[in-house]
Amino acid sequence: MELSLTSLLLIGVVIFVAFYVIKFIVSPLIKLVAGILVFILAIFVLQRFFQVDLSFITDFFNQYFNFSDWISNLINTIKSFLAK
Repeated sequence: MELSLTSLLLIGVVIFVAFYVIKFIVSPLIKLVAGILVFILAIFVLQRFFQVDLSFITDFFNQYFNFSDWISNLINTIKSFLAK
């Protein structure tokens, strides 16, 4: 199988586009998700192990920071999925 100039050019363009898509789109999304997870983990550690009350800061989001509900909902979801 012989590679012509147009095939090599197409492969080069695909590699170039894939590199920039990963560099400017995928990498920032991964960093954003990782940052959000670190923030949630820090709040969890502060609430769980140090009994720090952050309700005055996170008043609007308190319903989302109830980690005991997260765990029970996750376990119930897994049980219902496995029961199918």
